[in-house]
Amino acid sequence: MSSQDLNGPSVEVATTTAMLAWWNNVAACALCSVLSVIASYIIVRAKSIPRGVRICYVLFKLVEVGFNALFVVACPIFVAIETSIDFEGLMIVNAGIMLPSTLAMICLMLSIVLLTQLIFVSPIVYWIRYLQICRKGIHPPHVISVIFLNIILLLLSAGVLCYASSPTIEDVIYLSGIAVNYVGHETVFLVLSYDKSGTSITAFISSGTYLFILVFSVVIMGFSHLRINTRINSNTTMSENLKKMQVRANQILTSQKLATYLLSILFVWGPVANTASLFIFKTQVRQTVFFKCTQDNESTVVNVAERSVMKSDMKMRSVT
Repeated sequence: MSSQDLNGPSVEVATTTAMLAWWNNVAACALCSVLSVIASYIIVRAKSIPRGVRICYVLFKLVEVGFNALFVVACPIFVAIETSIDFEGLMIVNAGIMLPSTLAMICLMLSIVLLTQLIFVSPIVYWIRYLQICRKGIHPPHVISVIFLNIILLLLSAGVLCYASSPTIEDVIYLSGIAVNYVGHETVFLVLSYDKSGTSITAFISSGTYLFILVFSVVIMGFSHLRINTRINSNTTMSENLKKMQVRANQILTSQKLATYLLSILFVWGPVANTASLFIFKTQVRQTVFFKCTQDNESTVVNVAERSVMKSDMKMRSVT
């Protein structure tokens, strides 16, 4: 194959795409960092939330902020490539900050790893809620099992993908031109293809694992969602306030699931939407950030309003 046989974007389109993608990542990273710090501070100080859940939440927020930061540094651009000799593949170009080639490749691979890790966040949180409400809480065997399964699936998906897409000498010779179009200088990239000699089997393994992860995640979240709702609705000893709190927590999880999967095409905005859902559905967080009042103050305001209404009614009756 020769460089003339490649189908790729023009220099103008590639440069504009890379610039818009980088600024989009910067905006998402800044917003996600601010929201995550505020939400984490409020959640950590909330005594009503179990300590283990608070720790998990902070860890997940660190993963999301790290993911956004790496997408600023590496700014991976996904490009479909095709040649005249029936070679088709996915090229992932590092269009971010200019770094030494080894460090740039590490950042690019880490961005793919953390992008994959974000898929696990919603199922893990759902599973934690399921253990809290439908079982007898979270125990060490549960934690070990989740961590072990997470690592295995991460290696078989993102780990194998990075290995299978590592560029060969031929890739560097014939595909570097497309990467240069995006950034205007030599940069690193990954190439994933079933037609690639020596790594076609690993490419199939990675793709199959990603498909399994997506299906498995949806099944876990759907199962946990239904069991949690069933348990809450069937519990006659639970107070109405506690039921409302559990339903609100379920709404947060559902909105975060939708944010993660429906906004997957805009990768970096998934964590922003996940954190923003806390401010929308979590009353305590919303009051602390925007209104700076407690539930006692809120009830006092309601009582004052009720008394004023009663007074106005009495006046109207006396007049009549």
